[in-house]
Amino acid sequence: MKRSIRGTAAAVMAAAIAVTGINTGGMTAAAESGDTAMGRYMESEIALPEGIQILHNGRVLDDGSLSILAMTADGTSVWKSSDNGSTWEEAFAIPEKYEDKYLCSGAISPEGTVFCDFAKDSDFTDDISVIFSKDGQPTELELEELDSYAWQVFFTEEEKLLVRGVGDQSALFDTKTGEQICNYNENENPVQFVQQAGNEVYVFGTEEVFVYDYQTGEEKTESVIKKEIDADKDNFMIYSVASYPLVMAKGTEEGEVYYCNSKGIFRYMQGGSVVEQLVDGKLNSLAKPSVSLQKMQVTEDGSLLVFASDSGEFKIFCYTYEADVPTVPDKELHIYSLNENADVQQAASMFQNQNPEYYVNLEIGISGEDAVTASDALRTLNTEIMAGNGPDILILDGMPVDSYIEKGVLKDLRDIYGEIVQSEGLYENIAGTYARDESIYAIPTRFKMPVLQGEASILEKITDLASLADAAQQLRQEDTAISMIVSAGNIYWFLREFYTACSPAMVTEDGEFNSEAVKDFITQIKEIFELNQYDESEEEYRYIYMGSTDDYGYDLTTVTGSYNFLAGQCKLDEINLSSGNSLGDAATLNDQENLDYILAPYTGQNVFVPSTVAGISSKSTQTEGAEKFVKFLLSEVPQSSNQGGGLPVNKKAMEEEIPQAGVGLGSSGWSTIDEEGNRVDIMFDTYGPSEEEKEKFMSMVETLDTPSLTDAVMEELILEQAGKCVAGEISVEEAVSTINQKMSLYLAE
Repeated sequence: MKRSIRGTAAAVMAAAIAVTGINTGGMTAAAESGDTAMGRYMESEIALPEGIQILHNGRVLDDGSLSILAMTADGTSVWKSSDNGSTWEEAFAIPEKYEDKYLCSGAISPEGTVFCDFAKDSDFTDDISVIFSKDGQPTELELEELDSYAWQVFFTEEEKLLVRGVGDQSALFDTKTGEQICNYNENENPVQFVQQAGNEVYVFGTEEVFVYDYQTGEEKTESVIKKEIDADKDNFMIYSVASYPLVMAKGTEEGEVYYCNSKGIFRYMQGGSVVEQLVDGKLNSLAKPSVSLQKMQVTEDGSLLVFASDSGEFKIFCYTYEADVPTVPDKELHIYSLNENADVQQAASMFQNQNPEYYVNLEIGISGEDAVTASDALRTLNTEIMAGNGPDILILDGMPVDSYIEKGVLKDLRDIYGEIVQSEGLYENIAGTYARDESIYAIPTRFKMPVLQGEASILEKITDLASLADAAQQLRQEDTAISMIVSAGNIYWFLREFYTACSPAMVTEDGEFNSEAVKDFITQIKEIFELNQYDESEEEYRYIYMGSTDDYGYDLTTVTGSYNFLAGQCKLDEINLSSGNSLGDAATLNDQENLDYILAPYTGQNVFVPSTVAGISSKSTQTEGAEKFVKFLLSEVPQSSNQGGGLPVNKKAMEEEIPQAGVGLGSSGWSTIDEEGNRVDIMFDTYGPSEEEKEKFMSMVETLDTPSLTDAVMEELILEQAGKCVAGEISVEEAVSTINQKMSLYLAE
């Protein structure tokens, strides 16, 4: 029996991008109206059936209808829509005999037949391949020479199956016989994922794409599109087995190839010399860090469909060319961030979707692709600001906020701050931390909370760094075998974690540099770190003192700390609570290991780490738009989309951030070797915190009163010398002397 269901999401038009004047199917070239170039792709969403939990595959069929393979609470089914998602009808449900299997992959053919590959059990030791007819009749199929289950599957135009198996296998199979027709990886290059567009198959390795002729399997080494794809290393950064950094599709013309990534949508004519950008990802959802790509298709009328997930919600984005829309939005907002900031990227994309008249230009000071330091980047920025050419909005993480306030660089935000407090509700002890004489010049939109975790009987003895060092000494005397007293990775990360919580003491109330506090910091941290014990295999890694400064998006201190506690390798750990999940990690560990945590107790203050700190340049010529963006950045919807920058300052968003008590948040697994040389597997299942834990956390948030230092140049100067000291290369006195000299030069700039 068929079911009918109406799509639940209205197709919302959003901003899209500049077009290069390419005619494709129903698309027309960019026109001009006066001096304004016209013509842009606009983004909309095609509504999916209500209750979709997983979207496995989808496509527009030869008859023009839209078909998807998706799972709801009732099971996995094939759905069809003949009105572009306004209504959906269930074509057929996957038979119950397959419902207890794991669906590894699925694909829909142009005619509407469906291929599914099921793992027989959770160990993925064996699989069952099934072809379902348009009315759902199953025919099991043995894919010859497939070494393992099919992890990625495409139906080609000739109703053949392009399969990427586990490992490095990618091959073409006959859907009638299961015979392997062509192998696209005779050289056994490493394979992360595959794509197919027209007469070419693209096999993505770890650093380059290999292009093969679809019919013969012959590799094509000279390819314009290969060079273009290879040049962007983000095209090979895969984070999930079910989504990809880049998806491809054939066009409506012979030899026409499209591909889509976070940068946008691109078009290439085989044999041509140029890859042209049609859609700028910065002007729509494609640039959102929360968006993961699954598949792409070009329809007969020239529309571009992208199947994706956004923060776990499955979507079909549709990009349609509209000739009467300006090619580029007529208002530009220039945002500057010293480092990449996924939360700002997310908010910028969401803001543009709601405000298509704005183009948000996000500039990153330190790209990581050159030798630019924080000092170099800030020097360049300051020159631009003084010349009146600076950004409209400053993301002040890593910048000398107080110096900018004193020099009049930042606009007073008290009016919009008051509006947001009234309409949204903010943690004013955090959001208002940069208030000066009834004015507010910068607003932290997120924050992290440094805490010390361990047994309650140990924590109650610790009130500052000196007492932490004393407690660590006593713990080492009591346990000479444990590898770490205070959990640590390499020296640099150990220093960074403690610097965050200790840095407020390094500047006096008058704003002067406090070298005595720095000396105490280095002395105590060196003493604590030297109590840890490492075997020869760990020694070289542990004594790296200046490693990568990447934060990998999310703060991982609760994850690494959990491992060290569970493995019995530490007594204490300095961690940052930066998300609902990290609170879940800490709370679950407390319950499982009989631990507790307290606010970082090293300065006599309740320290927090301000994050994604927003300010508006006093020289901005786009004040109205800049204020509109800052208000949006602090509003509930973007605040509820945590991309790793920290907890929201918006109170409504915080309620959504904290998982419900007992809800499973995921599993982590590690392997270690015990003293007898046996492998020990550690599994850690985390859950939403109890109401008691949540109340404790919320109470702590309300008491936070002191921001850690945000100045990245100061942090670099201190940690570089502190690292050399802890590694034994220089004395404490030498480290402090060098820091004082360099700090004097920096402050004099």
